[in-house]
Amino acid sequence: MGFQTKIFLWMLGTLAAILIPTLTLVKTKLRQKAEERAEMEFANQVQLFVAERVQRLQGVSETAAELARSEVVKRSLSGKLDEADKRAFATEAISKRPAAKRQGKGDRSNRAEAGGGLPKLPKLPQNFPGQNLPIPKNPTQKTPGQLLSLLPVLCTIDMQGRIEELTPTRPGRSTARKTMALRHDGALRELPDVSEVQQQEVFYLIPPDNSKGGRLREVVATPVEQDGKMIGVFVMGIDAETQLDHLASRLERSAGESASTTGFFAEGQVVQLKGLREIDPADLSALVAGEIDGEKGMSVVTLDGEPYRLAWQEMNPGSILPSAYQIAFFPMAAMLAEIRSLQTKLLMVGGAALLLAAIASFFISRGLARPVLVLDEATRRVGEGDFSARVDIASKDEIGRLGQSFNEMAEGLALKERYREVLSKVSDEAVAQSLIEGQLELGGETRYLTVLFCDIRGFTSLTETMDPHEVISMLNEHMTAMTELVYAHRGVVDKFVGDEIMAVFGAPKEYGDDPSNAVRCALAMVAKRWELNAMGGHKFDIGIGVASGEMVAGCMGSVDRLNYTVVGERVNLAARLCSKAGPGEVMAAVSEDIAEGERVRVEVKGFSEPVEAIRVSAIRSSEPAV
Repeated sequence: MGFQTKIFLWMLGTLAAILIPTLTLVKTKLRQKAEERAEMEFANQVQLFVAERVQRLQGVSETAAELARSEVVKRSLSGKLDEADKRAFATEAISKRPAAKRQGKGDRSNRAEAGGGLPKLPKLPQNFPGQNLPIPKNPTQKTPGQLLSLLPVLCTIDMQGRIEELTPTRPGRSTARKTMALRHDGALRELPDVSEVQQQEVFYLIPPDNSKGGRLREVVATPVEQDGKMIGVFVMGIDAETQLDHLASRLERSAGESASTTGFFAEGQVVQLKGLREIDPADLSALVAGEIDGEKGMSVVTLDGEPYRLAWQEMNPGSILPSAYQIAFFPMAAMLAEIRSLQTKLLMVGGAALLLAAIASFFISRGLARPVLVLDEATRRVGEGDFSARVDIASKDEIGRLGQSFNEMAEGLALKERYREVLSKVSDEAVAQSLIEGQLELGGETRYLTVLFCDIRGFTSLTETMDPHEVISMLNEHMTAMTELVYAHRGVVDKFVGDEIMAVFGAPKEYGDDPSNAVRCALAMVAKRWELNAMGGHKFDIGIGVASGEMVAGCMGSVDRLNYTVVGERVNLAARLCSKAGPGEVMAAVSEDIAEGERVRVEVKGFSEPVEAIRVSAIRSSEPAV
């Protein structure tokens, strides 16, 4: 993958890494806001409903406590009650209900003496939204006949669980009243043992009276005592949620299409639900029963293919008597449509941003990659040996400084290459390379080496009538051919001295068969000279001397000017053998295992005793030098 492509993808990836979490965060925040709005609306409803219940139940609680002390209630619990007593008691209950309402909050000490105080109610959270909403006013005062219809539950339950209806049968409605009593009797028989009702408590029933579509009954159970002993419970209930119906309808009208659907859930049934009339009541009740978990909470449900948020709160938490839940369904379709619309807009904006970013990334990455590509091409040329490669400096940033450094490096390499070329011309290439690499320093070491000297026979008489330029041309031709043979046999040209060439085998690098390479090189030089003579031009012969042995090899001279060479007795011997060799002869002081030929004893200058040598005619080693 190219540098430009990497930069382009990196910039696009960075933008996508920013844009995608942003879209997700916006979606999450919108959903959170919708949930908070639903919670606030439900909190407002709970605030209003609880405030209305508190005001209403204050009067009901006092009335129930006062009626529980009446003789009629006690006779009912002892089984000595007739229709006249029931009629009188109902009239008293109806007459006391308005009085309780007029009393309002009243005197708490009187309620305490009545024996119950306010029933247990759910506590409101601190700083609940809408907690300062006005408390609903009392309903308009009704006539005794109308009030009697608001008392669907008026009975006693003795310690054995026997239920006595206290509402008298009215003319023309005997069948309805009898059916009503039986239905109440069935609902009330599901209550716990009445002995567990130690104080006045509120509970909820849904009597199976479908004349009004099923309504929640708010019931106050008050313990009845006689001679300091509990003899039963007085139960007084009303169609308590009439005022709540008005409140729910008002909230629904004010909110319009986005209004929540409110109602109640008790005894496994959903009742008094505002809206959602197209949903089967049994299915709705089963759904709510499966979702409610705890005193209060919220969950997401699907009704008729549409998403809703279900909220609930228990109306008498902690009571041993039957409880009920205030519920509300909040439609989520509009909210989800709003989220989708905003998501679509964000995606469009994000797509446009990505497109612009892609275009910008392309040009930016291209601008960044172009000097890098130019630098890469110049580096390739330098690697191939073209030290003239340079890059144009178009900026003063990091890329520009990198190009400047490259140009300086290329200039330095070109200068070093010129030095190496010059050094290779005035010294052997292997020696020059070792000097450049710092492997050779001033000083030497004793090593087993082989030295070769090659000299032109009759050079003085040959050149005494020749032009100097012609002499130089002849020597260059001869030395070039001889040097190539030295290199071909892994030798090193130590120096040129006039018409003589000196070569070393085994230094600065040894190959293991250096003496054989030296003898083989000497025979090749003789053969090459005969070949050159046969080709015309200047004709002359050469003599060669070869010697092996220990000698000192190293850089000699000064710190400022060095010469890599070898010195020692065997070097002098090779030079003396070269002077003793006849035209086309090779005189070698080497092992008999290397060379074949006539063995001779030669007196040479500088040696007190004759030296044994071989007039080489052939090489014994069968392996080639290269």
